[in-house]
Amino acid sequence: MKRYSRLPKEIQHELLSGFCEALCSIKTTDEAVKFLTDLLTASEALMLAKRIRIAQLLIDEKSYNLIEKALNVSQGTIAKVAAWLAEAGEGFRLIAKRIPKRGREKIKTEENTYNEWHSLKRRYPVM
Repeated sequence: MKRYSRLPKEIQHELLSGFCEALCSIKTTDEAVKFLTDLLTASEALMLAKRIRIAQLLIDEKSYNLIEKALNVSQGTIAKVAAWLAEAGEGFRLIAKRIPKRGREKIKTEENTYNEWHSLKRRYPVM
């Protein structure tokens, strides 16, 4: 079986720079949607979107359990994003600040409901 060698660092850098230039040339949300749906499969796009939301929720100091339930992701995935945030995370933090919080309020409501339910369960256990 033929083994493919890795690309030289210079070519890798050139390819990544070209990709970043393509991203920077996007002017509207509609353009971004068109580009990403052409570039990624539906599951890849969803995976990336979940990672960004996980980063936002971790920055907002939400619990792993809440994130796991709200986004249907494993704690391993959450831990991986948390590690990226701990190691550097500058890109995640920058984007998290720029993206509106519109989806995060729903998570907050679910957290309150979750906490109220468990509080109620503890107060009035089923016999």
